[in-house]
Amino acid sequence: MHKKRIAIVANTTWNIYNFRLNLIRKLLDENNEVFVIAPVDEYIEYKDKFPQVTHISIKQLERGTQRPFKDIKLIFELKEIYNKLKPDLVIHYTHKPNVYGAIAAKLAGIKSIAVVTGLGYAFINKGWIKGLTKKLYALVKNFHHKVIFENEDDLEYFIKEKLITREKGRAVNGCV
Repeated sequence: MHKKRIAIVANTTWNIYNFRLNLIRKLLDENNEVFVIAPVDEYIEYKDKFPQVTHISIKQLERGTQRPFKDIKLIFELKEIYNKLKPDLVIHYTHKPNVYGAIAAKLAGIKSIAVVTGLGYAFINKGWIKGLTKKLYALVKNFHHKVIFENEDDLEYFIKEKLITREKGRAVNGCV
């Protein structure tokens, strides 16, 4: 069986440290080569537990900002990383990786999965950010191989708003 190259993308290393270590452990136990793509912060210490994981720092991803030119640069930064790594699969977490990572993976011809862990700020508040986020998810809805939701209500919201089709989305209990 050939060793698969799997990349995990998140908006912070904190997210990896607090929520993705079990996934990393499982992927490594299944003899996969694992790459983590996220901005570096003090939680990079996860590498002490998993020295075999390659961490790639990204510079264009800023959590909680609305900087369209930086977001466009993020697409090209991720595409360049995907072209270089040639992963078999990219798993995106959080809104910006789910949207901009989807575009980058599509451009690079890489299979991707989005994981929606919650609606968060982008959907809870009313106004232009919510509208733009919905338009962006609608734009990339067919770019991912699958979209996984950690909450059934979030899946139903995405279906109701036509941001996903039932065939592409599924809800799971617990963290993915």
